[in-house]
This record gives sequence, C-alpha cells and structure tokens, in this order.
Amino acid sequence: MISKILLALDDSARAPRVAAAGGLLAARFGASLHPLRVVLLRPGSATNDALPESQARDASSALAELSRSLMDALVAPPRVRVGEPWRVIVELANEIGADLIVLGARGQHEDALGATASGVLAHALQDVFLVRDAVRRSVLPS
Repeated sequence: MISKILLALDDSARAPRVAAAGGLLAARFGASLHPLRVVLLRPGSATNDALPESQARDASSALAELSRSLMDALVAPPRVRVGEPWRVIVELANEIGADLIVLGARGQHEDALGATASGVLAHALQDVFLVRDAVRRSVLPS
C-alpha cells in the first residue's frame, strides 16, 4: 500500500510535470505528498555559507508555490535541504517512511537518467517513479 510519497522537485522546467504526476499518484492511492527541494552543496562549500542559505530561501518559496498547485492532494509542509540531491532524497525517504519516491529524470542521452535519478534508483529502498522530460522515440528495432 502506498500511503506516503516523497515528491522530489528541482528548479527545472520539468518540475510542474513531476509535481502533477505526484499529485495524480497521491490522489489515486489516497497518499500524502511530502514535497522536497534539495539545494546542491558544491564541493568545497561550507554548509554555513550565505549562498546555500539564500538558495534555500528561494527554493522554499518556489516549492511552496508548486505545492499550492496540488490542491486535491494531502500535502505535508514542503522541505528544503542542502546537500547532494540523490543522497538527501534517499535519506529523507527513509526518515519519513515513504513508500514511493517521485522525481524527474534529467539525462542528456537516450540511455542516461542523470546523476540524481541514477543515485536514487541505486540506493533507495522504496519504489521510484521517474518522470521524463518529453516523449521519446522508441529505440527498439521495428
């Protein structure tokens, strides 16, 4: 049974589609949505730098706006965390007891998912629902 969905949203143009997919899944299963935005901590950055704090405030505002668009779903307060995205997503999914993780796949090539989606798929204990950028042509032979 799916009762908690971790909805991992980034700042890409695909985020509204990922949010909509999470909302539809939550409505279908009667699950609560737990929106998350991760602000990437760049190598060499201190965790108390002003830049990540400023980015966290901006991310929080954008995440709250996306969350408001999910009126039909039970939405938990949005969370913003700083760190390596795939690692933070997996840690929070475990922390809240999520049954499903919903996120976008950003891969630049037909056979790649992107670092975050790949990391989540490799390390998450939960099932993962990926939302692709666009409809892709089949690479299967005819």
